Amino acid sequence: HYISLYGPKDTGLSFSVIRAGWELVTSEDGSATKGKWRDEVISNLYSLNTSGFNPYPEIEMEIYQRTDIPGYYRMKVYGNDLITALAGGASVAFEGRDVYTIVDARDPQKVYIPYQSTGLTLNSSDGEIRIASNVAENFSMDESTGQYGTLVDGVITFPVQSVMLEFSSASGAFYYGNRAGMLRILLPGVVVPDYTVTLSKSE
Repeated sequence: HYISLYGPKDTGLSFSVIRAGWELVTSEDGSATKGKWRDEVISNLYSLNTSGFNPYPEIEMEIYQRTDIPGYYRMKVYGNDLITALAGGASVAFEGRDVYTIVDARDPQKVYIPYQSTGLTLNSSDGEIRIASNVAENFSMDESTGQYGTLVDGVITFPVQSVMLEFSSASGAFYYGNRAGMLRILLPGVVVPDYTVTLSKSE
């Protein structure tokens, strides 16, 4: 990955290239090397006819941070692990390009997903699924109306209906994603309480 920098000089424009490095994000003690992504993008576009269909699949994955831009993350999300979790272990045919998903959390109070492709195709007539936070960095709008996410104690969350979804076959036509507000990212080492209550039948 390269960044081109241009600046004025007496003789015209100068050109320099800087290599952008990425480092693996780990827990503070270095023991945890993977974070978690709980998705609510795919299920807002498709429903699978399987008994184990899980609209909010959660997977573990490595998270990388730009060495020169703290809080600028990339991770591989939309692939076989996520689709398998979505389908409850059932086999689902899909096409994927194995691309990184970028999340910009440089400002913990204004976290957003830049406009990008997931690299994932579930229906060839639809094409690849693209995602983007509904913010001024992606769309022509006033910054004050942007629906930014937050990063608090290693947990990234996004407001309800704050992620816009688009098919590559129909550019410019967007659908609301994260309709239930379930999209969540946990940085490595972060554990959140499980509020699932198991009831046992008393004798």
